[in-house]
Amino acid sequence: MKIAVIGGTGLIGPYLLPRLINSGHVVTCLNRRGTSSCSSAVSCDRRDGNRLRAVLKDLEPQVVIDMVPYTKEDAEILCDVLDSGPEIQVIAISSIDVYQAYGRLHHTEPGDYQKCPIKEEDALRQQLSFQGEDYDKLNVEKTYRLHFENLSILRMPAIYGWPDQFRVKQYYDAVSKENRTLRMNPEFAKWGFTRASAQDCALATSLSIGQLGHHVYNVGEEELLSEEEWCLLVWEACGRNGKILYDKDAPIPFDADLKQGWHVDTTKIRSELGYSEESNRIEILRDTIQKMQETEDAITS
Repeated sequence: MKIAVIGGTGLIGPYLLPRLINSGHVVTCLNRRGTSSCSSAVSCDRRDGNRLRAVLKDLEPQVVIDMVPYTKEDAEILCDVLDSGPEIQVIAISSIDVYQAYGRLHHTEPGDYQKCPIKEEDALRQQLSFQGEDYDKLNVEKTYRLHFENLSILRMPAIYGWPDQFRVKQYYDAVSKENRTLRMNPEFAKWGFTRASAQDCALATSLSIGQLGHHVYNVGEEELLSEEEWCLLVWEACGRNGKILYDKDAPIPFDADLKQGWHVDTTKIRSELGYSEESNRIEILRDTIQKMQETEDAITS
Protein backbone atom coordinates (compact mmCIF):
# COMPACT_ATOMS: atom_id res chain seq x y z
CA MET A 1 0.00 0.00 0.00
CA LYS A 2 0.95 3.64 -0.42
CA ILE A 3 1.23 5.12 3.05
CA ALA A 4 1.71 8.73 4.11
CA VAL A 5 3.02 9.17 7.64
CA ILE A 6 2.47 12.60 9.18
CA GLY A 7 5.40 13.04 11.55
CA GLY A 8 7.42 9.86 11.84
CA THR A 9 10.57 11.30 13.42
CA GLY A 10 9.64 11.12 17.11
CA LEU A 11 9.29 8.22 19.49
CA ILE A 12 7.26 5.60 17.59
CA GLY A 13 8.06 6.63 14.00
CA PRO A 14 11.67 5.39 13.76
CA TYR A 15 10.47 1.91 14.75
CA LEU A 16 7.34 2.00 12.61
CA LEU A 17 8.88 3.07 9.30
CA PRO A 18 11.24 0.11 8.77
CA ARG A 19 8.46 -2.26 9.79
CA LEU A 20 6.19 -0.81 7.11
CA ILE A 21 8.89 -0.83 4.44
CA ASN A 22 9.91 -4.40 5.23
CA SER A 23 6.26 -5.38 4.80
CA GLY A 24 6.35 -4.05 1.23
CA HIS A 25 4.54 -0.76 1.70
CA VAL A 26 5.57 2.42 -0.11
CA VAL A 27 6.07 4.96 2.65
CA THR A 28 6.49 8.73 2.58
CA CYS A 29 6.98 10.89 5.67
CA LEU A 30 5.52 14.37 5.89
CA ASN A 31 7.22 16.65 8.39
CA ARG A 32 8.60 20.16 8.57
CA ARG A 33 12.21 19.10 8.04
CA GLY A 34 11.45 16.73 5.21
CA THR A 35 13.57 14.00 6.81
CA SER A 36 13.14 10.33 7.57
CA SER A 37 15.38 7.60 8.97
CA CYS A 38 14.63 5.13 6.20
CA SER A 39 11.80 6.25 3.88
CA SER A 40 11.26 9.01 1.38
CA ALA A 41 10.21 12.29 2.94
CA VAL A 42 8.56 15.57 1.97
CA SER A 43 8.87 18.88 3.76
CA CYS A 44 5.39 19.80 4.95
CA ASP A 45 4.04 21.60 7.99
CA ARG A 46 0.87 19.73 8.89
CA ARG A 47 -0.73 23.02 9.95
CA ASP A 48 -0.21 24.51 6.48
CA GLY A 49 -3.45 23.35 4.90
CA ASN A 50 -2.61 24.37 1.34
CA ARG A 51 0.76 22.61 1.41
CA LEU A 52 -0.71 19.52 3.07
CA ARG A 53 -3.46 19.32 0.46
CA ALA A 54 -0.98 19.58 -2.41
CA VAL A 55 1.35 16.94 -0.97
CA LEU A 56 -1.41 14.42 -0.26
CA LYS A 57 -2.96 15.00 -3.68
CA ASP A 58 0.39 14.24 -5.28
CA LEU A 59 1.06 11.15 -3.17
CA GLU A 60 -2.44 9.65 -3.45
CA PRO A 61 -1.96 7.50 -0.33
CA GLN A 62 -4.28 4.64 0.54
CA VAL A 63 -3.43 5.01 4.22
CA VAL A 64 -2.58 8.14 6.21
CA ILE A 65 -0.99 7.56 9.62
CA ASP A 66 -1.27 10.67 11.75
CA MET A 67 1.43 10.36 14.38
CA VAL A 68 1.10 13.88 15.76
CA PRO A 69 -2.53 15.03 15.94
CA TYR A 70 -2.24 17.21 19.04
CA THR A 71 -5.06 19.71 18.70
CA LYS A 72 -8.58 19.99 17.37
CA GLU A 73 -7.20 22.38 14.74
CA ASP A 74 -4.71 19.71 13.58
CA ALA A 75 -7.60 17.31 13.06
CA GLU A 76 -9.79 19.86 11.31
CA ILE A 77 -7.04 20.75 8.84
CA LEU A 78 -6.52 17.11 7.86
CA CYS A 79 -10.27 16.60 7.51
CA ASP A 80 -10.47 19.68 5.30
CA VAL A 81 -7.76 18.54 2.89
CA LEU A 82 -8.32 14.77 2.83
CA ASP A 83 -11.18 12.96 1.13
CA SER A 84 -13.33 11.02 3.61
CA GLY A 85 -14.35 8.36 1.11
CA PRO A 86 -13.96 4.56 1.34
CA GLU A 87 -10.72 4.48 -0.66
CA ILE A 88 -8.60 5.84 2.19
CA GLN A 89 -7.90 4.81 5.77
CA VAL A 90 -6.72 7.13 8.55
CA ILE A 91 -4.84 5.76 11.54
CA ALA A 92 -4.68 8.27 14.40
CA ILE A 93 -2.26 8.01 17.32
CA SER A 94 -4.19 9.00 20.40
CA SER A 95 -3.64 8.44 24.12
CA ILE A 96 -5.22 6.74 27.10
CA ASP A 97 -5.43 10.20 28.62
CA VAL A 98 -8.80 10.61 26.87
CA TYR A 99 -10.46 8.52 29.59
CA GLN A 100 -12.33 9.99 32.51
CA ALA A 101 -9.72 8.48 34.84
CA TYR A 102 -7.06 10.85 33.55
CA GLY A 103 -9.07 13.89 34.50
CA ARG A 104 -9.95 12.36 37.84
CA LEU A 105 -6.26 11.64 38.44
CA HIS A 106 -5.35 15.28 37.79
CA HIS A 107 -8.32 16.83 39.62
CA THR A 108 -9.84 18.25 36.42
CA GLU A 109 -12.77 15.85 36.11
CA PRO A 110 -15.60 15.65 38.67
CA GLY A 111 -17.42 12.49 39.57
CA ASP A 112 -16.66 9.02 40.83
CA TYR A 113 -13.41 7.15 40.32
CA GLN A 114 -13.30 5.17 37.08
CA LYS A 115 -12.96 1.43 37.41
CA CYS A 116 -9.76 -0.11 36.06
CA PRO A 117 -8.71 -1.73 33.82
CA ILE A 118 -10.41 0.70 31.46
CA LYS A 119 -12.00 -0.65 28.29
CA GLU A 120 -12.41 1.15 24.99
CA GLU A 121 -16.13 1.71 25.51
CA ASP A 122 -15.72 3.23 28.98
CA ALA A 123 -16.39 6.87 29.74
CA LEU A 124 -14.17 9.57 28.28
CA ARG A 125 -13.34 12.93 29.81
CA GLN A 126 -15.97 15.64 29.56
CA GLN A 127 -13.50 18.49 29.90
CA LEU A 128 -10.09 19.53 28.65
CA SER A 129 -7.21 18.01 30.58
CA PHE A 130 -4.69 20.10 32.48
CA GLN A 131 -2.66 20.40 29.24
CA GLY A 132 -5.42 22.51 27.72
CA GLU A 133 -6.09 23.03 24.02
CA ASP A 134 -2.44 22.52 23.01
CA TYR A 135 -2.73 18.78 23.68
CA ASP A 136 -6.31 17.74 23.09
CA LYS A 137 -6.55 14.13 21.93
CA LEU A 138 -10.18 13.99 23.03
CA ASN A 139 -11.34 16.48 20.39
CA VAL A 140 -8.96 15.01 17.81
CA GLU A 141 -10.79 11.71 18.16
CA LYS A 142 -14.22 13.35 18.00
CA THR A 143 -13.32 15.31 14.87
CA TYR A 144 -11.91 12.33 13.01
CA ARG A 145 -14.87 10.12 13.90
CA LEU A 146 -17.28 12.56 12.32
CA HIS A 147 -15.30 12.83 9.07
CA PHE A 148 -13.54 9.61 8.11
CA GLU A 149 -15.31 6.47 7.00
CA ASN A 150 -12.32 4.22 7.70
CA LEU A 151 -10.64 5.24 10.93
CA SER A 152 -8.48 3.35 13.42
CA ILE A 153 -7.69 5.10 16.71
CA LEU A 154 -4.83 3.78 18.81
CA ARG A 155 -4.84 4.94 22.42
CA MET A 156 -1.23 4.75 23.51
CA PRO A 157 -0.02 4.51 27.12
CA ALA A 158 3.17 5.87 28.70
CA ILE A 159 5.80 4.99 26.08
CA TYR A 160 9.38 4.11 26.90
CA GLY A 161 12.40 3.30 24.77
CA TRP A 162 15.05 5.48 23.15
CA PRO A 163 15.00 8.39 22.49
CA ASP A 164 12.69 8.83 25.48
CA GLN A 165 14.58 9.46 28.72
CA PHE A 166 11.76 10.81 30.87
CA ARG A 167 10.47 7.38 31.95
CA VAL A 168 13.82 6.33 33.39
CA LYS A 169 15.84 9.46 34.18
CA GLN A 170 14.96 10.04 37.83
CA TYR A 171 15.73 6.43 38.69
CA TYR A 172 18.89 6.39 36.61
CA ASP A 173 20.02 9.59 38.30
CA ALA A 174 19.36 8.14 41.77
CA VAL A 175 21.82 5.26 41.33
CA SER A 176 24.34 7.57 39.65
CA LYS A 177 24.78 9.40 42.96
CA GLU A 178 27.25 8.34 45.60
CA ASN A 179 24.66 7.20 48.15
CA ARG A 180 22.40 5.56 45.53
CA THR A 181 19.20 6.26 47.43
CA LEU A 182 15.78 7.49 46.36
CA ARG A 183 12.99 8.95 48.47
CA MET A 184 9.61 7.64 47.38
CA ASN A 185 6.15 8.18 48.76
CA PRO A 186 4.87 4.71 49.78
CA GLU A 187 1.45 5.39 48.28
CA PHE A 188 3.04 6.27 44.95
CA ALA A 189 5.38 3.27 45.19
CA LYS A 190 2.40 0.90 45.06
CA TRP A 191 0.55 2.77 42.33
CA GLY A 192 1.03 1.86 38.67
CA PHE A 193 -0.11 2.78 35.17
CA THR A 194 -0.02 1.21 31.71
CA ARG A 195 3.24 1.34 29.77
CA ALA A 196 4.50 0.02 26.43
CA SER A 197 7.74 0.18 24.47
CA ALA A 198 7.94 2.36 21.39
CA GLN A 199 8.74 -0.79 19.42
CA ASP A 200 5.51 -2.48 20.46
CA CYS A 201 3.51 0.69 19.81
CA ALA A 202 4.92 0.61 16.28
CA LEU A 203 3.80 -3.01 15.95
CA ALA A 204 0.27 -2.12 17.07
CA THR A 205 0.15 0.69 14.50
CA SER A 206 1.27 -1.56 11.68
CA LEU A 207 -1.35 -4.18 12.53
CA SER A 208 -4.09 -1.58 12.03
CA ILE A 209 -3.30 -1.06 8.35
CA GLY A 210 -6.08 -2.05 5.96
CA GLN A 211 -9.00 -1.94 8.39
CA LEU A 212 -12.41 -0.83 7.18
CA GLY A 213 -14.85 1.05 9.35
CA HIS A 214 -14.24 2.60 12.76
CA HIS A 215 -12.00 0.92 15.34
CA VAL A 216 -10.58 2.00 18.69
CA TYR A 217 -7.85 0.10 20.52
CA ASN A 218 -6.05 0.43 23.82
CA VAL A 219 -2.35 -0.34 23.47
CA GLY A 220 -0.23 -1.41 26.41
CA GLU A 221 1.50 -4.19 28.25
CA GLU A 222 -0.64 -6.80 29.96
CA GLU A 223 1.49 -6.78 33.10
CA LEU A 224 0.87 -3.78 35.32
CA LEU A 225 4.01 -2.66 37.14
CA SER A 226 3.88 -0.50 40.24
CA GLU A 227 6.19 2.51 40.33
CA GLU A 228 8.36 0.65 42.82
CA GLU A 229 8.65 -2.33 40.46
CA TRP A 230 9.46 -0.01 37.57
CA CYS A 231 12.18 1.71 39.59
CA LEU A 232 13.78 -1.63 40.47
CA LEU A 233 13.62 -2.70 36.84
CA VAL A 234 15.42 0.46 35.73
CA TRP A 235 18.10 -0.19 38.36
CA GLU A 236 18.48 -3.74 37.08
CA ALA A 237 18.96 -2.35 33.56
CA CYS A 238 21.58 0.05 34.95
CA GLY A 239 23.44 -2.85 36.55
CA ARG A 240 23.47 -0.93 39.83
CA ASN A 241 21.85 -1.52 43.20
CA GLY A 242 19.98 1.30 44.87
CA LYS A 243 17.89 1.77 47.99
CA ILE A 244 14.38 3.14 48.21
CA LEU A 245 13.67 5.24 51.30
CA TYR A 246 9.91 5.18 51.85
CA ASP A 247 8.82 8.57 53.12
CA LYS A 248 5.15 9.50 53.53
CA ASP A 249 6.19 13.16 53.27
CA ALA A 250 7.85 12.67 49.89
CA PRO A 251 5.90 14.50 47.18
CA ILE A 252 3.56 12.60 44.89
CA PRO A 253 4.46 13.45 41.29
CA PHE A 254 2.08 15.77 39.43
CA ASP A 255 -0.08 16.07 42.59
CA ALA A 256 -1.99 12.98 41.49
CA ASP A 257 -5.10 11.60 43.15
CA LEU A 258 -3.76 8.06 43.50
CA LYS A 259 -7.13 6.67 44.54
CA GLN A 260 -7.77 6.74 40.80
CA GLY A 261 -6.02 4.02 38.82
CA TRP A 262 -4.84 4.58 35.27
CA HIS A 263 -4.43 1.28 33.51
CA VAL A 264 -6.28 -0.11 30.53
CA ASP A 265 -7.61 -3.38 29.19
CA THR A 266 -5.85 -4.44 25.97
CA THR A 267 -7.90 -7.58 25.25
CA LYS A 268 -9.52 -6.08 22.16
CA ILE A 269 -6.36 -5.40 20.13
CA ARG A 270 -4.97 -8.79 21.12
CA SER A 271 -8.07 -10.69 20.06
CA GLU A 272 -8.96 -8.70 16.93
CA LEU A 273 -5.50 -7.92 15.51
CA GLY A 274 -3.37 -10.63 17.09
CA TYR A 275 -1.26 -8.07 18.91
CA SER A 276 1.32 -9.41 21.35
CA GLU A 277 4.49 -7.80 22.68
CA GLU A 278 7.60 -8.55 20.65
CA SER A 279 10.13 -6.46 22.57
CA ASN A 280 11.92 -7.43 25.77
CA ARG A 281 11.34 -4.84 28.47
CA ILE A 282 14.72 -5.13 30.18
CA GLU A 283 16.60 -5.08 26.87
CA ILE A 284 14.76 -1.90 25.83
CA LEU A 285 15.71 -0.26 29.12
CA ARG A 286 19.34 -1.36 28.83
CA ASP A 287 19.52 0.09 25.33
CA THR A 288 18.01 3.37 26.54
CA ILE A 289 20.44 3.64 29.44
CA GLN A 290 23.42 2.81 27.26
CA LYS A 291 22.45 5.57 24.82
CA MET A 292 21.90 8.00 27.70
CA GLN A 293 25.41 7.24 28.96
CA GLU A 294 26.88 7.62 25.48
CA THR A 295 25.14 10.99 25.14
CA GLU A 296 26.49 12.14 28.51
CA ASP A 297 30.01 11.00 27.58
CA ALA A 298 29.82 12.87 24.28
CA ILE A 299 28.78 16.07 26.06
CA THR A 300 31.55 15.89 28.65
CA SER A 301 34.34 14.80 26.29
